[in-house]
Amino acid sequence: IPINFAYGNKIKVLGYNPDPALIGKSLNVELEWSIDGPGNGVGVLRVPFTKSGEWEELVFDFSTIAAIPATAKFTQLVLRFNDSSDGAGAVVYVDNFRLTN
Repeated sequence: IPINFAYGNKIKVLGYNPDPALIGKSLNVELEWSIDGPGNGVGVLRVPFTKSGEWEELVFDFSTIAAIPATAKFTQLVLRFNDSSDGAGAVVYVDNFRLTN
């Protein structure tokens, strides 16, 4: 079932960072393979971890990207951590993905 922005344009995720050295490093949420919407690479947001040793809510507000119409539907959600080679081998946990307003 595609991610349908008619039901909300924010993706909220619970994230857990066990390593204090990773505070400030970002989790990327990328929406790809839209149905009659923008091409890949448009729906990318990065939100940094601000805590370590406890769960925190990370909010990805796709309404801030003007190129994504309110009726957009995406068939793929991609996660990346720290978007570069220094994120390789790091451990973070994610849970409870929600589409909301």
